[in-house]
Amino acid sequence: MPPALLAVVVVGIVVLLGGIAGTVLLLSFGSITRSGDPLVLPEIGQCTEASGIVLEGPIEVVDCTRPTATTKVVVSEIVTGTGNDVDCGAAQVRIVTTGYHDGDFVVAHSCGAPNLTIGNCYTKTGSTFVYDPSCYSGSVRLERQIPGADDVEECVTAAPDDYAGRIRQGSPYNFADKANGFVTCFLPAD
Repeated sequence: MPPALLAVVVVGIVVLLGGIAGTVLLLSFGSITRSGDPLVLPEIGQCTEASGIVLEGPIEVVDCTRPTATTKVVVSEIVTGTGNDVDCGAAQVRIVTTGYHDGDFVVAHSCGAPNLTIGNCYTKTGSTFVYDPSCYSGSVRLERQIPGADDVEECVTAAPDDYAGRIRQGSPYNFADKANGFVTCFLPAD
């Protein structure tokens, strides 16, 4: 290869590599706006079948009347740059969503409260309930919701000498929804 042609090839490779390196540096320092997934903020009142301790990413929205739609969004806010955090109640699950909003990468926190139906059976996964259509042993049946109550002790209605009744009434799934003013009571399914 003639030396002049070799020099042109070497200069071309150096320019190409310099262009790639320059683009990477511009992207890493934010001089060029990065494109990404837009923020899909869960809307208050939407329901999902997702379960776990913390739900991440956009939730799959389903009709709230489905028995499998066991979580309903009750709070939803962008928390990046606000200095605030969303405080989910004890019976609620946190939903963390990320994406781009107005050109900035942001994080949103939402809370999902149980969306349950009296008479249906459920198991618990993390902080969420999962519908159990067959009511297998180990699941619980939603017995009742007591409006105006704020203590799960309201679920214990067995007589003091009825030991078996007290065990059945003292489900660890019972919870108080203080924000909405009711207590939810479960019984073993079997």
